[in-house]
Amino acid sequence: AYQNFAQRYPNSSHVDEAREMVGKSKMEQIKKADTVAECVRIKKTNPDPKTAATVEDLAFKAAQKETSVEALYDFLAYFKGHDGAPVVRSRLEELEFKGASEDASPEAMEYFLFRFPESRFAAEGRTLLSEKSYGQVKAWGNQFGFKAFLQRFPESPHAAEVRGWIKTAMPQTGSLN
Repeated sequence: AYQNFAQRYPNSSHVDEAREMVGKSKMEQIKKADTVAECVRIKKTNPDPKTAATVEDLAFKAAQKETSVEALYDFLAYFKGHDGAPVVRSRLEELEFKGASEDASPEAMEYFLFRFPESRFAAEGRTLLSEKSYGQVKAWGNQFGFKAFLQRFPESPHAAEVRGWIKTAMPQTGSLN
């Protein structure tokens, strides 16, 4: 209503008061944002520098409660300059590691280690990758898989066992060709 008043009566003596009330109303709406997605939407639709710091702080507060990696990636994309970005990055790394650890296939852990090679979870991730790869290679029962496993994980505790699964090539009988 105040915004409508200000547009309809721009010369009124109360127009400044109406605009001030519009600003307060917008700020009250902004302060109700409690998800990263809402904060991103506000940032996109309200580029006002006066509200930027408030929106960034609200987004950080929301990001600390988030369990969605997508929301955390959004925070880092839209609010990367915020002082809390390293904390959000750390939380994201933790969630990504947890997801990769719970995935039965080695590909998820491989992807995690590709994105976070210096992670605090990297050593544990490499051990899990070795174990998951061993399980996969064992299930496949393929000579090429065995060799690839040994090439990738020569120091694995399973290396000796996998070496025993490799068949030596037998020369063909008969022809010299």
